[in-house]
Amino acid sequence: MKGLAQVELTIGLIVVALVGVGVWRLYSYAYSEGEKEAELVVARRDNSNLIKAQAEIKRLTDQARALEDQHIVEVAVIDTNAQEALRRVQVAKDRFISNVVAGRIVLLDANARCAGGRTGSTSALASAPSVGDGARGAELSKELGGFLLGEAARADKVVVKLDTCQKLLAARSE
Repeated sequence: MKGLAQVELTIGLIVVALVGVGVWRLYSYAYSEGEKEAELVVARRDNSNLIKAQAEIKRLTDQARALEDQHIVEVAVIDTNAQEALRRVQVAKDRFISNVVAGRIVLLDANARCAGGRTGSTSALASAPSVGDGARGAELSKELGGFLLGEAARADKVVVKLDTCQKLLAARSE
């Protein structure tokens, strides 16, 4: 009997050991499956966040490209308008010069004394021309007139360029 009890005890210990190993394996399997499930949940959440971030990047990139395209169009319009304004300045200058050369326009220096003006001891008020007596001042030479017209046209071009710069800065700041 002692031998039988020992065999039963050994078998009981083996059964308990096998059940323990089975429970341990089952727990390990469940734990590892839970761990995998938790990793899967985190991966899904991260993927969802990544997809949202990529969509936002695409939206912002598209928005930036649209603004850039709009800015390019605005700059092109500003440039076209500036070129047209410069062309108009040049045409006006050329037309004015041709009118001066043809004698249709006479350039005068309103502050210059006319040739043959009075000199002598009369007072300045007495020698000054009246408003209605037709005194016009001295005519400018064609060279001086051409120079002054060139400077006026150059000043007009500077105005056009400054206006263009202001428009470009305004378009850039929008």
